[in-house]
Formats: sequence, structure tokens, C-alpha cells
Amino acid sequence: MFAPLFLTLAVLSTPVLSREKCDPLDKDERCAPVPAFAGQVSFNFTTGNLVDEFTKFWSVDDEIAKCSSEDQCLIDLDTDGADDKGIALTLWKEGDAAILTSHRYLFFGKVSVELQAARGQGAITSIVLKSDSGDEIDWEILGAYEGQAQTNYFHNGKALYNTYNDTYPIDTSVFSQPHRYTVEWTHRSLILSIDGIKRKTWLVGDIPPEKWPQTPMHIELRTWAVGGEGYDDPGLIAWAGGLPAWDTEAPFRAYYRWVEVDDYTGYACGGVDGPVEYSYDERMRGWRDVRVGGGCWQRPELPGGPAETSSVTPERPETTGKDDGEEPARETCTCAGGGSATLGGGVWWVSVTLVLMGWMVVV
Repeated sequence: MFAPLFLTLAVLSTPVLSREKCDPLDKDERCAPVPAFAGQVSFNFTTGNLVDEFTKFWSVDDEIAKCSSEDQCLIDLDTDGADDKGIALTLWKEGDAAILTSHRYLFFGKVSVELQAARGQGAITSIVLKSDSGDEIDWEILGAYEGQAQTNYFHNGKALYNTYNDTYPIDTSVFSQPHRYTVEWTHRSLILSIDGIKRKTWLVGDIPPEKWPQTPMHIELRTWAVGGEGYDDPGLIAWAGGLPAWDTEAPFRAYYRWVEVDDYTGYACGGVDGPVEYSYDERMRGWRDVRVGGGCWQRPELPGGPAETSSVTPERPETTGKDDGEEPARETCTCAGGGSATLGGGVWWVSVTLVLMGWMVVV
């Protein structure tokens, strides 16, 4: 039995799959700014003393509670041994859903998660990038299928099924060994990779500009199942391979090993003068209307902003091929207001130097 050590979290006996948020695009709501990752951040569930760090990085839907019984915890951390599989997100009965949600947000960037998915029809292991206004990019690994992973895409809270979702074969089992799933999201492209191999690239135009994700996103790690209240639609059940066999196959357990985050926008002014924050409201018409504040003295020139006024046309990136695994090259600029900032070079395909108002921007 996978015993809870140091920190045990019991999560949700109801199938609510996301914490309640303030929607900045709702004119009747006044939402507070959200904290930014503002750089490169990682969380390793397999090493170190996770008790203190866990609550700084993650929140848990609903209140943190005790396990329902001695050995039935939905979320368990185990830090013993070199072969530790990481944090276990486990489903024991209908209606269970285990979810971790990051406190901080990225605004364009790259997220990689290594996990070993839960086996069993009807069980789903997920990585979710989601904004408070309902844009969403998901990796979904279905417990009914041994060698595949899927992606789903939502705009403004609406699933765009059979349009921008795909299924990708994987040569080895998604249940018996971990795999690395990556989303790289910018104002121009959405790149999906498995184990360092680029499997799909969407560009603005492939997805209409008005449906492109343009608002800051937090990260969710989810293990959930179909069949409970709110998740009993026949189409959803068929997609998941059928209803879970709770009496004979439960528990359904997924292991998450580590998460790596690179927040491209916040990186440009992270640490200038305290924590960086993102905010927007119902007047937003595009990503340039997202405010970058808090400790950021002045909003950094976002990737592609100046370049779009130039005569240079960016090249289309390859849609498949080997990812070299190296961190993207980073260009340094001197920003108005003093200080220097480093911009994520992985989000451009062309480099142009412009002089604006007496200061240099590299785009």
C-alpha cells in the first residue's frame, strides 16, 4: 500500500474539477491581480522535504482535509527511496477527483510534466493549463488505452472537440513507466511534445486569432474519472473507454514526478522590484491588454510586439522532429526605468533590433 508520509491531503469527494475563480472578463467582477511565476521554476515530487515547499507552490481544491480512512488518501507524498515514483493522485470510489493547482500563473511559456498515468477504463490522468476566463490546454492520458495520449483545447470555457484535439501514439506503456508531456505556448504558436519529441504545432491562423489563448494560465495536475454526477454524459463515457470498474479495479493511481515551468513574459521583469503580477478585465481585446505589474517597473516588450511593425515575416516552425532538450536561447535588453531583463528567446523565429524612444529592444 502506498503509505502517506509527512503530508497527506484528502481532496474532493465531489467531482468538481477546478477551484472557483474570479473571471476577469465578467464586467460585474473586479478580480485582483494574480501572481506570476516570473521565470524558470520547477517542483520535484521525488526529492527533498516537500512539506514546506508544497503549500508555497500548490493549492488543493476545497479545504485540505484528512484521509477518508487510514489507507484511502486521494493525494499522498512519499519521499522515501531513490525509486520514489513521486506524488500519488488516487481514485478510490465514484466521485473522487484528486487535483493540485499552482498558486502562480504563466503568461506565454513552457510547461513540462513527467508522470506515470493511472490504468483503468474511465480514469483520466491530466495536465491542465487554464486561465481564469476559461481558456484551457490539456494533456489527457486515458486509463483505457495503453500507448497513447490526447490533447484537448477550450476557448472561453467551451470545448472545441474534433477541431483542435488530437491523439498521439506512444511506443511504450503510459502506465508502467513515466513519460514527459510538454506544452509550449506563445502569442504565435502552440507546440505539444512527448518525451522531447514535437508532436504537433498550431499557429495563429490554424486556430482563429479570436480563439487563441491570450490570458495568463495556472497549472493543474488532475486525476479524475467519468461516471459521477456531472460526468455521466454518454459521449464523455465513450471517450474515456467506458465506466470505471470500481468494485474490481479500483484504486486508480497516477504518479507525478516533477513539473518544470518557464514563464516567458514574467521572466522579462522578474525580481526587478518584488513579485510580478498579471491582470486584465472586460475591456481586453488581445494579449497586449494584459497588464504586467507588481514588481515589474514597466511592462516588458512582449515577444512579437515590435516585430509585427517590421517588414520581416516569421518562418513557420517544423511540426515534428527531435527536440534538442536545451533551454531556449535568451536575449538581454535594457528596459525603460532602469535595470536589465532577459527575454525567452524560444518564442521568436526572427531577431530584429529596434530603437524605440531611446532604448533598445531585442525581438
